[in-house]
Amino acid sequence: MEFVLIPGTGDSGFRMGSRGYHDIEEPIHVVRLSPFYLGVYPVTQVQFSVWPRAARIEHRNHFAGHPNHPAENM
Repeated sequence: MEFVLIPGTGDSGFRMGSRGYHDIEEPIHVVRLSPFYLGVYPVTQVQFSVWPRAARIEHRNHFAGHPNHPAENM
């Protein structure tokens, strides 16, 4: 798998949320993201299948049977 570093927002962050539209979006607040790595390509069904087996949890793809298609319902 190939990853790229996303630098994050630094100390300034960004404002998230809204006022007066949806209660679940309030209050407006500042979000700061630390740097993180993001996969360059979508995780395939066969790649993702390793994790549910290891965690012993149930996972089903809606479009199962296509191991090289992107994983879904994660």
